[in-house]
Amino acid sequence: MATQVTAKIDWSSLWKKEDWWALWIGLLIFFLSLPGYYGIYLLGWAPRVSAPWLDPSKSIIIVGQVLTMTKAYLGLSPLLSVLLFYLFLLAILTFAAWLMGHNVKRFMAGFTIMFILTFGFWWLFGYAYFNATPDQYAKLYITWSIPVGADGILIYLLLVGLFIFNVIFYKKLPAVLETGGARTEWYIKTAIVLLGA
Repeated sequence: MATQVTAKIDWSSLWKKEDWWALWIGLLIFFLSLPGYYGIYLLGWAPRVSAPWLDPSKSIIIVGQVLTMTKAYLGLSPLLSVLLFYLFLLAILTFAAWLMGHNVKRFMAGFTIMFILTFGFWWLFGYAYFNATPDQYAKLYITWSIPVGADGILIYLLLVGLFIFNVIFYKKLPAVLETGGARTEWYIKTAIVLLGA
């Protein structure tokens, strides 16, 4: 008579693996954005670089002020919006990192560095001379640019990231970035979930 072996399911992978956290975070953002269909913009405070820009004071816009019909976020400062965006991401990602067993202080420090670098370069490459297309020259009163368009900023960010990780830190990342900032697989997985939502 053969004995039956039953496999035990390890449910802890639902909160200990990056793959699952990419799904949970993607679903959270998706469900927070759903009320926007009914005119309630819970994430309308989120910032966006207004590319192409020439005036730094008009370089960051708030999604709820520009892209939606709501008046809920009219008094919100763009810099406060960036700070709220940082704190929102920091809270969600730090909670997930804590549940996955990462060093929380190191994660927070690394994420902060990566957020500053990423948002800073996103803002910098939104400058008109880095991305304006020829049809925008007259409106911006410029005669030349590197005409990659607003989506070209992503190519710039990719190139900067490759340069930093493969040239500057070609031997080994600093420990603070290894734990917190360089969770690129996790961030990419989350972005893929969001794109699918």
